[in-house]
Amino acid sequence: MNAKITILSIIITMAPFFISCGSSHPTITTYKAKKTKLGNGVAFSDILQKKQSSEKVVFQKVRVADWEIHRSGLIYLGHPKAKQQNITEGQEKIQIYMYVLDHPTKGRIIIDSGISDLYRKPLDTWPIPEGLRKGLSMNKLKVLTTNKDFFAKDKKMPNYVLLTHLHMDHIMGLADIPPEIPVFTGPNEASSHHESHKVFQNMTDKLLGPKRNLQELKFPALDSDLGIAVLDFFDDGSLIVFHVPGHTAGSLAFLVQAKDGTHLVLGDSSHTAWGWKNEVPPGSFTEHRENNVKSLRSLKKIAKQIPGVKIHPGHQSM
Repeated sequence: MNAKITILSIIITMAPFFISCGSSHPTITTYKAKKTKLGNGVAFSDILQKKQSSEKVVFQKVRVADWEIHRSGLIYLGHPKAKQQNITEGQEKIQIYMYVLDHPTKGRIIIDSGISDLYRKPLDTWPIPEGLRKGLSMNKLKVLTTNKDFFAKDKKMPNYVLLTHLHMDHIMGLADIPPEIPVFTGPNEASSHHESHKVFQNMTDKLLGPKRNLQELKFPALDSDLGIAVLDFFDDGSLIVFHVPGHTAGSLAFLVQAKDGTHLVLGDSSHTAWGWKNEVPPGSFTEHRENNVKSLRSLKKIAKQIPGVKIHPGHQSM
């Protein structure tokens, strides 16, 4: 089934549950993100030249779930390279990840929220409407490690949660994270308007949970070399945040200087390993393809300037 038809069918199915928004498109959540000045703007060329501290973060990539979903949502099948290589519609095997960073002085940071113990329960008890469970093949999601499993190992909760964006599969772990822990998003992520948000707004509010400490990062002007904005989160070069609009308005990517090397976490600017290698943007799951293409080019430029960098697409490994 074509993914665009699937999304349309979801919208029709969920119509009775939409929040009335008149003629304007809604935001992805009714929650307001507080703007924060945490982090400092920096030129990427300075990051490359800056000598890093010997005390670097410990980086862990945690595979929390396996899933299958429509390939035409993950990869733009109309792209010439997809046509040349005969990449066609079907179910694509993907994963959901959480990235855990243990900083020597700032504590624990997670990128994306993992998955809650709620999703070990029967599918019909999940805080996801039936229409979305069917349309997004949630019956094919297999939970591997929950936040309860992971954080119980060393009894160490995160001090910060950084979200690549606010889509459902990136916030399914927040139910297991205390609401006072700050959750950071990119610019306009919570406040931008898009027609697809009609489907997701109520659910996003539920997944964020009550009294969530949602904060929006403030970025400087665009880096003239990269064409995207760059933020040094702790002002020590250990965690660099890029604003990469396209998949969503506030999509973020991250460069982590870790003990085991340098990691580039793409978020869903590129869901798949094939999409990254061929510089093909996501398909119908992305909100603004032209902006996504520009951000993907910028991320490619970043990767080329860092020998040995380890690339982490949104939902696959390389």
